[in-house]
Amino acid sequence: EPAEDTDLELAPRLVMTLSGGWHARTLVSVADVQREGTQMRHCLATHADRLRNGSTQFFALQSPCGKERITLTATPPIARGDSETRVQLEIAGMGNDGVSMVAFQAITELMHELGTPELRVGFWR
Repeated sequence: EPAEDTDLELAPRLVMTLSGGWHARTLVSVADVQREGTQMRHCLATHADRLRNGSTQFFALQSPCGKERITLTATPPIARGDSETRVQLEIAGMGNDGVSMVAFQAITELMHELGTPELRVGFWR
């Protein structure tokens, strides 16, 4: 069986700058997910199968000065959401730490910009 192409884009690429200066981007390849997990020192790479099968959308957010970073997953992917679908978010700071209120505001703005329906939010621990 041929080796997996970890740079193959499996989801739509999205890059946004939010009003507070936060930057948000989708993680669209297994390589993106692995790199994010390594840089953020959490287990995101173990969830790459969720990107492969299309069940989850992955995001990386960074504060304007680069001091705070967040990894966010949305299940099911927001692009597939509709007014009847609940989207579950999983949020992790560096090393699975919590996030600041300012970061949570950026997440809320991102979800609003994407037209997200009702959210069910869980924090990784």
